[in-house]
Amino acid sequence: MMMPNDSRKRRLFPLFIGLVGALMLLNVAGSLSYRVGALQIEMRAKFLAGLAGRTRLVLPPLGEVEAPTHGLPVLLQVTLESIDLNLIRDMAFPTGSPEEVVVHFVHLARGALGLFLLKACLLMALGGILGVWLVGERSRRRLVEGMAVGVVCFLLLAGTVALSFNPAAFAHPEYTGVLEAAPWMVGLLQDSWQRVGELGDQLQVLASNLYSLYERVQELEPLGVAEPALKVLHVSDIHNNVAAFDFIQQVASSFAVDLIIDTGDLTDFGTPLEIGLVDRIEELQVPYLFVPGNHETPEVMKRLREGTNVVVLDGQQVEFNNLRVLGVADGGAFQSSPAALTLEEAEQMAGMIDGLAAEMQPHILAVHNHRVAALLKEKVPVILYGHDHRLGVKSHEGTVLVGAGTTGAAGIRSLQAKEPIPFSMALLYFGGEELDLLAVDTIKVDTLPGGFTLERFAFGSRD
Repeated sequence: MMMPNDSRKRRLFPLFIGLVGALMLLNVAGSLSYRVGALQIEMRAKFLAGLAGRTRLVLPPLGEVEAPTHGLPVLLQVTLESIDLNLIRDMAFPTGSPEEVVVHFVHLARGALGLFLLKACLLMALGGILGVWLVGERSRRRLVEGMAVGVVCFLLLAGTVALSFNPAAFAHPEYTGVLEAAPWMVGLLQDSWQRVGELGDQLQVLASNLYSLYERVQELEPLGVAEPALKVLHVSDIHNNVAAFDFIQQVASSFAVDLIIDTGDLTDFGTPLEIGLVDRIEELQVPYLFVPGNHETPEVMKRLREGTNVVVLDGQQVEFNNLRVLGVADGGAFQSSPAALTLEEAEQMAGMIDGLAAEMQPHILAVHNHRVAALLKEKVPVILYGHDHRLGVKSHEGTVLVGAGTTGAAGIRSLQAKEPIPFSMALLYFGGEELDLLAVDTIKVDTLPGGFTLERFAFGSRD
């Protein structure tokens, strides 16, 4: 016997309201905040009738990335709420292989997704019950029916979204906010780990061949002594490029470098993430003098001072095997954000350094800013500098000025440069009773895959 239409409507109406209640509760409370490794994320799902199914990634304050990934009118949103930079640093410099790190991260992400789905299911079940209850149906049977409507609705939504989900839609996403102007960042993040590893390997191979070239240079431009007393490697402007340390380590090992002097800008923003680079300095196992640049922060300086083979120079002079080195931090160092010196500030700083140099009489004066180096009037045998990312050696009135260029190839800036930026450094040889500068070898690695250039500037000893 067929149920009259009115009776059928009365029976189905509470279930329909239960369905509405399930969807409304999902929209109102369907979110879950969860920590996935170093990331605190919020996952949210919303039913939006009449709209195509989309997945949205919200990255404050950069903007949003969105793509049409599935058929049902459900918006899936993942919002990055915060980042634990200390944990990110550990991920950036992991003890395990990249594959192990990825597997661990996927495991954490699956756990977060499982909890989110469980919460969504419970919410929709509760929404179904509330919908039935609000229309006056209070019997246990009707409430169970409302719960069943919510659960079935969840299963249909989740199952259909999962079956139709197409991650390839993010190959052509839509950007809003700052990300709209920089979609290349997504591709950069996808292959950066592999590229850095390959780059480091190539730099090591090139650097390992330098010594054979060095022997050829020795035949053409001999140093004048059987063996220089000291070999000093000048590096600068690494700018977060981890591959630079593979380059430094191979050169320092091949040439038996005694001392490394870094004229600043190890990092870009001085965040805890970037501070992990200090661990690579420790691995060099070569005395390392660091002169802060304008991109350093108090956090970077604190970590550097904790290093066992790092000495931070800020107006101090140290003596290494009778070689006196005076280093003065950039005027823009120790600030929370990078700031370049004005011409007036550079002139004031140069005057202050001239006074220190006249008093201490160093063999080497190390500063960060090339403008400050050019403004110095005190006669110092050797002045080392960085900042301008230009490799060069100049001799002027008894003073040799050496710019290491950028040992990190300007970091991420190289991706935006019109012309390729090379990796570069300088190797200085000191000898004789007065530890005179005998020669400077400039080392430059051009675009990879490619080759290197070694150029010698000979000065000879006064002895």
